[in-house]
Amino acid sequence: MSTAAFPPDPSAPGDRGLSDSPIPPAASPQLPDAHLAKSEDANLALLQSVWQRHDVLDSNATSTQRRFFFLRRLLSYMGVLVVLLAVVQPILMNQAILQSLGAESRDLADWQVYYD
Repeated sequence: MSTAAFPPDPSAPGDRGLSDSPIPPAASPQLPDAHLAKSEDANLALLQSVWQRHDVLDSNATSTQRRFFFLRRLLSYMGVLVVLLAVVQPILMNQAILQSLGAESRDLADWQVYYD
């Protein structure tokens, strides 16, 4: 049976474990407080920049959404108006034709009475 399937034991001599780290714990470099403060300032500036960009994008998205909803509502109203005009137009045209032929139709009715 091979031992390749098992991970190496970190405490075994000759293996690369925690005890053989290339930088000993006592010799690990400590970041000075000034570097941490500078890093925190940079992170804070980056965070503020990201939030400002978020606010700009959010306001742009809101105005674009309002414009879209306005156009959608406008198109809906125009569609209703077009359907209403398509229904009313033949009725008005028939009434106009009947009014223009009104005198003639009465005259024809009078002639029909005489010929009957």
